[in-house]
Amino acid sequence: MKNSMFDLLGIPVWQGKKFELLSLISSGGIYLEIFSINAEISIGQTGDVRWQSVYLNNSFNLADGHWIKKALEWKYEVPFEKLSGSDLIYDFCEIAHDLNKRVFFLGGEQSVADKAVLKLREKYPKMLVDQYSPPFEKGPDVSTEMNSLILSRVQDFQPDYIIVCLGCPKQEYWLQQNRQFLINHGVTAVMGAGGSLDFVAGKIPRAPKALQNLGFEWLYRLYREPSRWKRQIKLIPFAIKASIEVIMFRLQRNSAKLPK
Repeated sequence: MKNSMFDLLGIPVWQGKKFELLSLISSGGIYLEIFSINAEISIGQTGDVRWQSVYLNNSFNLADGHWIKKALEWKYEVPFEKLSGSDLIYDFCEIAHDLNKRVFFLGGEQSVADKAVLKLREKYPKMLVDQYSPPFEKGPDVSTEMNSLILSRVQDFQPDYIIVCLGCPKQEYWLQQNRQFLINHGVTAVMGAGGSLDFVAGKIPRAPKALQNLGFEWLYRLYREPSRWKRQIKLIPFAIKASIEVIMFRLQRNSAKLPK
């Protein structure tokens, strides 16, 4: 799978198809760490050694955003599939439903997470599911005391899959910090899913598919949540840095192809 990784702004992004990923999740043959990459994340990790190391040492970084997808396609001239954590939640649950697997959700506001899990139980009645919403803690790391409590919940439930909704990079730090514990306790796949439970619960509606396909999901979210403008403004430095990287890469590649 490593030969399907393509670098953008220092992050290796997987170029495979959704059906391939779902097949790996279903097989349970290897431990999978699945993280989403969007424009905000790709800019945020730039220059942050710890944050960037997260994406250099996991299984799959997915192109979760229209502009990430387009930048990769422009740079390498190969197709990429947009794979969103908000959509993959349902795939995890469907697999769990079909194969009698256990799914553990970590994070989200208590009321929102409860509603999301209730909806998922209704949709996938054979799925075994549990959820824990830890109290909010400032900073990028889960405290030692809270981590012990979370791991105790995991140990009691013995999930096959864990979907962490603590926000980036806190969820990725937590997953990598506890990787060996999770492997030792039979977890076969994990995913960082940010605020996806808000979508599942219906607290925040997803943008219509037509807007998603045109790359305007960010604009729809800004319309629904005006307070996101400070986050969305990061699209500007992403566009600049990604464009420069794409142009320089293609110039160098074309130069190398010229006859000497």
